[in-house]
Amino acid sequence: MNAKQNIPLFPAGPGLLIGGAVIVALAWLFSDDKKPSIPRPDIEKANSMKIVPPDPQPPFTDARRPVSREDLSAVFNNGSRTLTRQAAVSGLKQLGFGKTAAYKALSIDGRYASLLQFGPDGIISWKG
Repeated sequence: MNAKQNIPLFPAGPGLLIGGAVIVALAWLFSDDKKPSIPRPDIEKANSMKIVPPDPQPPFTDARRPVSREDLSAVFNNGSRTLTRQAAVSGLKQLGFGKTAAYKALSIDGRYASLLQFGPDGIISWKG
């Protein structure tokens, strides 16, 4: 051996040191002592709970009834009033109908389109 050559103290090199450090870190991460405990509900209690189905949807009440011909006739005062669509919707809302139901009842291709007359200026009148 040449006098100028150095003998390494650890002949396996830094790869073995890094590999050992990784193994120790993984062992520490996956050990049972370091995992947080998650509280779990009692399994038997969960199995004994009964699931109750919801009540069926109630039939139409006054608040959920569809717009009728009589309702539209009342809004237009049996044909003596002409209204804009917004005013007619407001009248139906005062009778207890929702905004969507009112607009559907007053649409050009809606259920009561044959009973309504739609002017080019946006005025709606009752033909009844």
